[in-house]
Amino acid sequence: LKLGDTVTVNVLGRNLTARIANFRSVEWESLAINFVMVFTPNTFSGAPHTHLATLTLPEGSPEALSGTVLREVTDAFPGVTSVRVKDAIEAVNSVVRQLALAVRIAASLALLVSMLVLAGALAAGHRQRRQDAVILKALGATRRQLLSAFALEYGLLGLATGLFALAAGSGAAW
Repeated sequence: LKLGDTVTVNVLGRNLTARIANFRSVEWESLAINFVMVFTPNTFSGAPHTHLATLTLPEGSPEALSGTVLREVTDAFPGVTSVRVKDAIEAVNSVVRQLALAVRIAASLALLVSMLVLAGALAAGHRQRRQDAVILKALGATRRQLLSAFALEYGLLGLATGLFALAAGSGAAW
């Protein structure tokens, strides 16, 4: 869709065609009133309707203030129906916090297990490397040359592992 295109929506069994005047970003995370489409007031002038509003109290407001405001509004407007979403948001936040903790624990465990597997793989190849070192020493290699060769081998192995981890982590984060 682009500016100027038309969109037809069905509202209460009546098709309404509207021209797109602008685009907006919808922030679903806020759980506030945030409609995907906004029409001019005359679009629904003959349709039955209700009003919808949200109330957000300032940070640090006493809990009793919410009840007081709600009571005063319903006394003044008996037809008002209120829905308290704060408790639902807190419940969702609690679940998300627990989920984040579980993900951190699983990631830490995976990291620990991968280090143990890497250590096991290095230990398994240790005997072969020791035999290679004895043969190279017999052929005239110096201690410095052997250490340099092993450092280069492990350095390249570490670099390849790091590059793979960077690519995999970047892909997963994206």
